[in-house]
Amino acid sequence: MTLSDGVSQASTKSAWLQVAEPIARLSGDPVKLRGLEAVACAGRDTRLALAELDSAFPRWARDWTSVIEWGDGSSSRGQLMPSIRGGVRIVGQHRYLSSGRFSTRVTLADSHGRLAHTTGIVWVAG
Repeated sequence: MTLSDGVSQASTKSAWLQVAEPIARLSGDPVKLRGLEAVACAGRDTRLALAELDSAFPRWARDWTSVIEWGDGSSSRGQLMPSIRGGVRIVGQHRYLSSGRFSTRVTLADSHGRLAHTTGIVWVAG
């Protein structure tokens, strides 16, 4: 995988995808939340999809909330968006200040406080 800032080649890395297998129940239905791999450039705000549900976007998912732990000590709320493949993606925007490999964690909660978690990787080029 080559990470680039669009101007110059920044870094070439081997990459892998970490998949979480636990199934949680949110709003009464079983859901499988899978972590995704993403790439970003240090010092730039980047919008990243960090997790995905395989199921279709249910109308009651509007009541769900998500939190993204970015792996650099910061966290923010994620946004749930329908995926073009029919599932749900958890997306967030973040600016990493340095390059490297960051382990992310996404927590999805329903309106009853039930939780699903997954982890992923963000490769950040300097």
